Amino acid sequence: MAPDLRPENAEELLAAGPNQSKAGFEQLLARLFPQPAIPPRVLAFPAQRDDGLSSAKRDEPAPGRAALHVRRPKVAPLAPERFALQLTIGQATYEKLQHAQELLGHQFPKGDLAAVLDRALDALIARLEKRKLGATSKPCPRPRSARTGGRYVPAAVRRAVWERDGGRCTFVGESGRCCPARTGLEFDHIEPVALGGEATVGGMRLRCRAHNQHAAECAFGAAFMSHKRREARRATAARAEAAEQAKERDVVPWLRQLGFRADEARRAAERCEIIPDASLEERVRRALSFLSPSP
Repeated sequence: MAPDLRPENAEELLAAGPNQSKAGFEQLLARLFPQPAIPPRVLAFPAQRDDGLSSAKRDEPAPGRAALHVRRPKVAPLAPERFALQLTIGQATYEKLQHAQELLGHQFPKGDLAAVLDRALDALIARLEKRKLGATSKPCPRPRSARTGGRYVPAAVRRAVWERDGGRCTFVGESGRCCPARTGLEFDHIEPVALGGEATVGGMRLRCRAHNQHAAECAFGAAFMSHKRREARRATAARAEAAEQAKERDVVPWLRQLGFRADEARRAAERCEIIPDASLEERVRRALSFLSPSP
C-alpha cells in the first residue's frame, strides 16, 4: 500500500489490511485508486537471455502500483472490474494467437487481444465442462444409471453434484472452516466404492485431491493408501516408459518427413513388426527397402 498511503487515508487502509488477503487488498486499492487501462502490446525478446528466459513474447511492465514483474505471470487489478494481465509466451503460442486474431478478424477487425482471449476462454471452458462435468445443452432424457460397485459417474450426476457443491471442495475442518479449493477437484464417493458406495447425487461430493486422499486414509488407513500410491506411481512410470519406447521405435514420422504418403508409411511400418528388437535406424532402413526396392 506504500505508493498510495497518505495521512488522510492511512487509518482506513491500515484498518483494512489485517482482514484482507493480498489479492483482496490489491482489489481494494484498485477500487480506491483506479489506474488507467494498459494498451495491449506484444513485444519480441531475444531467444536466449542471461537470466535464462527462453524465446518469448511479453509485454513491458505497467507504470505505478499496477506494474507487473516481467519474469513472473500475474493478474493485477487496475480498477473495479478491470485487470492487467502480463505473461511470457513461446513462439508456438504466439502463432496460435495470431491465427486466432486472423480467424476472428471479421468480428474484431483490430485484433483486440482482450476480446480474442475472452472468446478463447469461452471455447475452452465449454470444452472442459463438457469433458469433466458432462455439461450439455441437451441432456439425455433417460440418463445412464451407475453400475453397482463401479467407479463410473454418470454425466447427469456430475452436473448435479457440481452445481449443488458450487464448484468447490466440500471438506469442513473441526474448527468449522471450509476448504477454499476450487482447482484440482475430484468427484468423491462419500461411501467408498470398495465398501459398496454408488455414484448417485446423494452419494457423491466434490473434494480437492488432498481431502479426497484424507478421506481414503480415514477409511482404509494411511499405510494402505501409501502402498496404493506407490503402486500407482510405478504403473504410471512403466506406461510412460513404454510409450516413449514405442515413440522412439515408430518409423512413420521419419518416413513422412522423407516425403512418403501416410498410407505408404503405415504399410512400411507393418513390415518392421517382424524385427521388434531392432534399432530405429535398422527399422527405417527396412521400411525404405520396402518402399524403394533395389532394381
